[in-house]
Amino acid sequence: MSRISEQTSAGAGPPDERIAKIASWLVQFSRVLKSARLYDARSPITIKFRSELGTAMEALLEEHGVFRLDFSAHQIHCDGHPVLVPRPGESDFAMPFYRDGLRTLTFNDDAEAWELDLIVDFLLLVTSRNDHGGEDLITLL
Repeated sequence: MSRISEQTSAGAGPPDERIAKIASWLVQFSRVLKSARLYDARSPITIKFRSELGTAMEALLEEHGVFRLDFSAHQIHCDGHPVLVPRPGESDFAMPFYRDGLRTLTFNDDAEAWELDLIVDFLLLVTSRNDHGGEDLITLL
């Protein structure tokens, strides 16, 4: 889906292992959203992908600790490094966050998979083609 950006902020060196792993996890996150839109929420593949995403988040937090994502209209940054940039014609993972006023999201080291699952549900709700009652991410979170 979206590609990991290997660009760095001005004056910064190449992204370290932590940034690369966060970027890979965000690609996995965007794929989970895509699969959840394609398949029924109760399908085994959707359940499996969502479970794997939560497990990957917990492992990432255990290995690298707290991380904060910064959202612009079309990119996600972590520690000044762009970690997710959409390719032309792809859905923009950052836009729902930015559109709804969420500029940063911190994943604390005690975050649990069920909390991430709620974020996935909320993202699916606010990006669905069906009327979702005007809810936005800020209100839902």
